[in-house]
Amino acid sequence: LDQRIVHAVEKLDAQELQTVLDETKATVCGVGPLKLLITLFQNSSMSSYVTAYDRSTHEAYPDHSVSYVSMIFSTQKKSELSLNNLLTGYEKMVLKKLVKNSLKNLFEKSNDCRCDYIITNNLYDHVGAFVTLYDKNHRLRGCVGSLRSDKPLYKTVCDMTKAAALYDSRFTPVNSSEIDHISFEISIIPSIQPI
Repeated sequence: LDQRIVHAVEKLDAQELQTVLDETKATVCGVGPLKLLITLFQNSSMSSYVTAYDRSTHEAYPDHSVSYVSMIFSTQKKSELSLNNLLTGYEKMVLKKLVKNSLKNLFEKSNDCRCDYIITNNLYDHVGAFVTLYDKNHRLRGCVGSLRSDKPLYKTVCDMTKAAALYDSRFTPVNSSEIDHISFEISIIPSIQPI
């Protein structure tokens, strides 16, 4: 529910926001000013970025929960940002949580790519990514990646985590006793250009 609402705001689509609210009967504090803001920015060069998200409870089916979202609206396009800033701190945190969850769920039957956080539009981009794993002594334990991907970034990061842990042919597969001691790096390949 939160994700649908935030995506409508990210796209600066007041009509989609109203459709989600009508369908779900969700309550959004300040919805009037929010719709006004979206309407003002709709035909501009404005972009929006989620910078933080949390909920008052992380239970699977709470009777009541309040969600908090922080966003920046800017005329600066993502493509104009330096490579270090292509993703917000929030999006980087989500990717880190996805790697940790993927490692934790590595030996379970359902190794889904799940996270209790909003997957932003940037995390749906089809870009390449590498995941590098290190053991407790910070020695390389696995590194697998893809320069391009036909999947959203968040799914690519989950897939590369699993591949680095289990299928890097230079190493034996990571075992369950190592999981708590694994550290990692995520490298994003935003675009490939001929040179």
